[in-house]
Amino acid sequence: IRDRCFDKGVLTIDDDYKVLISTNIEDKSLESYLNDFRGKKISLPVRKEYYPDKNLLKKHRESVFKK
Repeated sequence: IRDRCFDKGVLTIDDDYKVLISTNIEDKSLESYLNDFRGKKISLPVRKEYYPDKNLLKKHRESVFKK
């Protein structure tokens, strides 16, 4: 579910690798489920070189994420 929500812009990741949730979710049960992740830091790989690219995350926030 979370991968699809990311792809559809329902959630995204900030520069501190914390989850941001859209405020425009119509499905209240989905919103309730996702709210458990709001503001939580994602699990990151041990090696920093494998962290998600902050430039790509920024691009996702600007072009895909539905604030």
